[in-house]
Amino acid sequence: GSWAFRGCSNLKSITIPNGVTSIGEYAFAYCSSLTSITIPNSVTSIGSDVFSECSSLKSITIPNSVTSIGDDAFWYCSSLKSITIPNSVTWIGIGAFDGCSSLTSITIPESVTSIGEWAFSGCSSLTSITCLATTPPAIDDLSIAETTMIYVPKEAVKAYKKDLEWSRYKKQIKPIK
Repeated sequence: GSWAFRGCSNLKSITIPNGVTSIGEYAFAYCSSLTSITIPNSVTSIGSDVFSECSSLKSITIPNSVTSIGDDAFWYCSSLKSITIPNSVTWIGIGAFDGCSSLTSITIPESVTSIGEWAFSGCSSLTSITCLATTPPAIDDLSIAETTMIYVPKEAVKAYKKDLEWSRYKKQIKPIK
């Protein structure tokens, strides 16, 4: 549930039991020693601020059952270097990866139709975003550096560069090789 383990600074790892369908908002927020978490296939949504400021979390694999990643879900997970987003996810919330300063690259599956504002704000090490969708997902402002490359399917490059919101990144949009 919401706020279940918030601020448990000595919590190092957790395995969420099978049968849990959602992780409530702030459930593990501010668990500064949390380094690993196992999420079962029964989970369908990751709520807002679930892992906010889990500064020791280095990687996470989201199961294929998850369809949404809430607002600020990984806000300031400053050690997060890798995350696997499955093809089941359709929505990434506002500021979902804001402040993930160790994240160097991310792949957005083709299933994602919406990416929230400031999703990658403060991701100072982010060098590439690979977006597999041939139809550009709805965005507002990704808040990425001018040096972050955006790789999209070759046949979709024109569509991304012409899209009202994605066009602000047209110099950064390149075809997937």
